[in-house]
Amino acid sequence: MSYSTLATLPNGNVGLLYEPGSGIRLAEFNLAWLEGLCLGVAAPDATVEKGTTATVDIAVEAQGFTATRITGAELAVPAGWAAEVSGALPVTLVPGRTATLTANVTVPAEAAGGTYPVPVTNSDRAGRTGRGTITITVPKGPDDVDGRITVSGGELQNPQTDGYQVGDVLRFHYQVTNLSDATTTVLPTGNLRNLDPAVDAVNCRFRNLAARASYTCTFANHVLTRADLDAGHFTPVTRWTSTSGASVSVVDHTGERVDLTG
Repeated sequence: MSYSTLATLPNGNVGLLYEPGSGIRLAEFNLAWLEGLCLGVAAPDATVEKGTTATVDIAVEAQGFTATRITGAELAVPAGWAAEVSGALPVTLVPGRTATLTANVTVPAEAAGGTYPVPVTNSDRAGRTGRGTITITVPKGPDDVDGRITVSGGELQNPQTDGYQVGDVLRFHYQVTNLSDATTTVLPTGNLRNLDPAVDAVNCRFRNLAARASYTCTFANHVLTRADLDAGHFTPVTRWTSTSGASVSVVDHTGERVDLTG
């Protein structure tokens, strides 16, 4: 660092103007921060399954120039969770020494899977605090997959009352809903035309379907063939692939069978 200077700012905070080697930077902090405990907080990334309690070991290091006596520790877990720190408190740390605090973390069964930053606050008898953050991962279940979708529809939209002939067009509508909190892209395939973008320019693909959003595709159709009439029926069968980042999920959908003999 080439130089630095401190000044009291109009809002009462302290400003530190310094040159770290390239460029000039300004840091701003309040007096409470200056009076806080100089502690480092670290923990291996912990995994806690839904509906269970797991033990998380948290390393607290004294990084100041004087001994620090820690009398309390608290984890700010999400609403509905529980966390209790046990053992090792109170503990006195001389500079450079580390103590391990044990926290029992309970994650409710209804919690959403994902990665959670959890603030940890240590305090002394005078009420001064030092803060750090650990990471807790809750494994995702089938209901937590980014881009998870539902597909409905597949019923014939234009039934004929006077029989079917070769060349008649059967039309089908589909509704797709993104059940997740992430944007996704939906790509359908199947035994229909105007469905798959690899086959038809007009199709039922949807790019960047927003979280919790839905769309309806009215393009899908099937042109009856002699083989369909000889079989006496036709059933639309489709597959919908949803891709959201690295998450890929697939929904297979079979529509109602269309009787062609009436």
